[in-house]
Amino acid sequence: EDGLDVPASFARLQKALSYTFRNPAVLTEALTHNSFGCKPEHRAWAMTPGMNRLAFLGRYFLDLVVTRLIAERSAGESTEEQLAVARVVTSSVACAWMGRRLGLTRQGSFRYGDDKGGRAIERSLEHFEKCIDGQDCLWDESCWKTLNMSGVPAFLSDLFHSVVGAVFVDSEFSTAHRVVGQFVGGEVAGAARVKDQVWLNPMDAMRKCFRSLGFGEQGSAKLSVERVTP
Repeated sequence: EDGLDVPASFARLQKALSYTFRNPAVLTEALTHNSFGCKPEHRAWAMTPGMNRLAFLGRYFLDLVVTRLIAERSAGESTEEQLAVARVVTSSVACAWMGRRLGLTRQGSFRYGDDKGGRAIERSLEHFEKCIDGQDCLWDESCWKTLNMSGVPAFLSDLFHSVVGAVFVDSEFSTAHRVVGQFVGGEVAGAARVKDQVWLNPMDAMRKCFRSLGFGEQGSAKLSVERVTP
């Protein structure tokens, strides 16, 4: 399969998901990076069936599953608090982490081009693994900060979305919801456990701070800016 070790990759991924694909072609498409089949002389990607359409579908299905999980587990919390957890669980960092849990950082786990772009993919994966450096929990302050500061490969997050999309296409809605929900459930619980930590989401923490000072509410005090005349 031109760089994709089908038996090993499929076995790892299906074991991690606790799901067996009925149509292996769907999973092959999900594990085909857009650079696969692209020739150096071409200005655009070749029209090889790739992960784009499944990643687009998977991104929105993941949002739905995560939102429903959070609503069920945190019924007593405010909508704002639930959205804060949803944002970090569906972030590129968390999705890249979950892609690694599926074995997508291993050699032969997906197909990609053998040109300059392909070598860049390999270097990105090596850098990502070095950043993780044996850490086994994303919701640890040092791990979260390291990955956010060093950056994660965007294509790894897209690959995870494409696998989610493949599960949705390959099965019924209820089955797909159960499979994806079981896989991401631990990350939802982990994020909920540390949702009040400033390091997890500095922007949300800053918004809460402003609201506690009375800003942003109807009839509340407003920040005034004085023009300084030189």
